[in-house]
Amino acid sequence: MTDEKSRDRRRSQRVELVLKVAYQQPEDLLSDYITNLGEGGIFIHTKLPFEEGQRISFSLSFPGLLEPIDFGGVVRWRRKACPDTDTTPGLGIELLFTDDQQEKRLRSLLDSSEEQDKKKGPVPFRVLLVEDNEFARELFAYAIESMPREQVGPHGLEVVTAVDGKEALAQLEREPV
Repeated sequence: MTDEKSRDRRRSQRVELVLKVAYQQPEDLLSDYITNLGEGGIFIHTKLPFEEGQRISFSLSFPGLLEPIDFGGVVRWRRKACPDTDTTPGLGIELLFTDDQQEKRLRSLLDSSEEQDKKKGPVPFRVLLVEDNEFARELFAYAIESMPREQVGPHGLEVVTAVDGKEALAQLEREPV
C-alpha cells in the first residue's frame, strides 16, 4: 500500500509530535521515534525489520516530560527509505489496547497536544544544543538543522546553542525550549 493510500484511510486526525519509542523485547536495546500519532495508529521511524501483520509491544515517552506509556500494535504497512525525497523508513502501526486505561492515556496525550497547538499556533521544534567546543557545536547545529522536513515537522526547526550548562540554564530561564 502506498503512503498516499495510507493517509487517505486514516480514521482519526493525527497530532504531530516527537516521542521516543522503546521496544519491550529484551533484545531490542535501541530506540526509535514517532512524529505522527492518532487515536487508531502511529508511524514509527525505524529501520528494524518488522513484517506486516507482526504484533509488537513498545512504550512511548519523552525523557523528562512524559512517563512511558506501554502499547501494543500490529504492523499494517512498511515504508522504505527514499534518499531522493528524504523519506525515512518506518512502519504504520495499528494500536491495540489491552484496557481502557491505555486508551484514556492516549486520549489525554492527544487532547493535551491539541490544546497546546491551539494556544501557541504554529511554532518550530526547538533544540537546545550544549557543547563547549565551538567547531563541534557548529557541526552538530548544522547536522540538526539539515534534518529532513518530515522528521522535524511542518513548522520547521530552531537550534538554540549554549557553551556550557550555566549558559544553557540561563537560556532556558529566558525562553524555555
